Amino acid sequence: MITKTINLETSRLLIRKIQKSDAKAMYTNWASDPEVTKYLNWKTHENLNTTKEVIYSWLKQYDNDYFFQWGIEYKENKELIGTISLFDFRNNSLEIGYCLAKKYWNQGIMSEVCNKVIDFAFNDVKVDFLRAKHIEDNIASRRVLEKCGFIFTRLTYEFVPSLNKYFNLVNYILLRRSLDETIFVER
Repeated sequence: MITKTINLETSRLLIRKIQKSDAKAMYTNWASDPEVTKYLNWKTHENLNTTKEVIYSWLKQYDNDYFFQWGIEYKENKELIGTISLFDFRNNSLEIGYCLAKKYWNQGIMSEVCNKVIDFAFNDVKVDFLRAKHIEDNIASRRVLEKCGFIFTRLTYEFVPSLNKYFNLVNYILLRRSLDETIFVER
């Protein structure tokens, strides 16, 4: 069982640990873009120092078990274009979250990355299931999750601190499939 972030790869993408040197690309490509951060649980970064502080906090956590935070690098031009993470380990499950630079939307990149991280979660970390949720209006996130096999479980009404208001959140689950075991999930 792997409990720490390791690098992953697809034909187009390197899914790797974030580095200090990624701050400018992260800030420029997505963290400062209000259209990208519109539905996220963190605020749009107002300056590069905010991005650096976030990256430093991640770097300190890489030695912790069940801390999985990756940058998504487009191999063709070596550009950092987004992030994906697995977090909130409980009941042998993790939640998945992600964001992607706007100029890379609608190219199948996030589905490709999610499928690779899903494979890692089930085969290497060996969780029983993955959880995901998004603000109801975030249709693009819904499409990614459905393409990757997540199924709707419920709608919740929750406070999102970064946006300072309540939203309908669409909750999903993806079960690890195994012929040898039955998985029961509390809803």
